[in-house]
Amino acid sequence: MTKNEIQKLISDLDSNAEALVQQAAIQRLCQLQGADLNSLIMPGSKRNWENAAKALSRIGYPGISPVISNLLEWLQDPNWPGADTVESLLCSVPKAELVSRLSISIAHAVAEADYMWLGSLKRLASRAKIVRGDFIDGNDYDSLSLADW
Repeated sequence: MTKNEIQKLISDLDSNAEALVQQAAIQRLCQLQGADLNSLIMPGSKRNWENAAKALSRIGYPGISPVISNLLEWLQDPNWPGADTVESLLCSVPKAELVSRLSISIAHAVAEADYMWLGSLKRLASRAKIVRGDFIDGNDYDSLSLADW
């Protein structure tokens, strides 16, 4: 699929588009792999995000492996369209892989003093049944307590 074709399909994800157009775009975008998956990470207008998250969810693990870190960034605001879908998708990632990526995101959130993001990461850890002992450095887990919700 060319970059232009991908961009056209991304524009068809718009929640204001006809339902059949949205569904067809989701279906076609489920064929993306590797670096092309970055096209589905919070693409363009927020009106595209929920459907992009649905496409990523259909791709599932292990297909989404190249963009797990980017998906964790999607959780910076739990109110963003698609955030719930992305969180559920991340819960399907094997614990060891998720924890290693989660540690990096926790460090970024702490460095940025982004306590809302820490709240989302804390909720993800809870939903994925991740505990302190799953982390190489338990301080990463402890940092989740800084969350503002």
